[in-house]
Amino acid sequence: MTSTCVARLSKIVVQSNWPCFSHSRQFGISSRIIMNLLPFILLLMLIASDRHVYGAGEDSASGKLTSEGAALFEELGCSGCHMGPSALRGPRLEGLYGQPVSLQDGSTVIADEQYIRESILLPNSRIVAEYQPEMPSFAGQVTEDDLIRLIAYIKSLANETHSQ
Repeated sequence: MTSTCVARLSKIVVQSNWPCFSHSRQFGISSRIIMNLLPFILLLMLIASDRHVYGAGEDSASGKLTSEGAALFEELGCSGCHMGPSALRGPRLEGLYGQPVSLQDGSTVIADEQYIRESILLPNSRIVAEYQPEMPSFAGQVTEDDLIRLIAYIKSLANETHSQ
């Protein structure tokens, strides 16, 4: 059983001596159809696995990440500075994700996953305008899985409005 895969600029060509393809005509599917569908199947598998790793999409896996992130957010005491009327010491996070953030140095960044990750691990590297550098670093205190959960939760707040 040998198989070679040759990548060309516009398509992938698979040449196969697999026994399962030599008998595929008995099921009414030609090996050519199977070989033409293979790149699409692989692409769908890649897209589906990427969603679960990063917590994107509206499914039960991302819902679980979001709820676990919310619990961790409370456990770490983040809500005391970043949520609702008590958000006096740190910027509110409701409606933040995907929005521009003005920084003390006069620059602006978009609140994406990388910015949130950096803000959790190295909070004094980019200080939000009108706030003091008071947030503690969580480097060494949260795992990579914790970061993914926290980011999923903060992303889930994107469509919420600031509560006064």
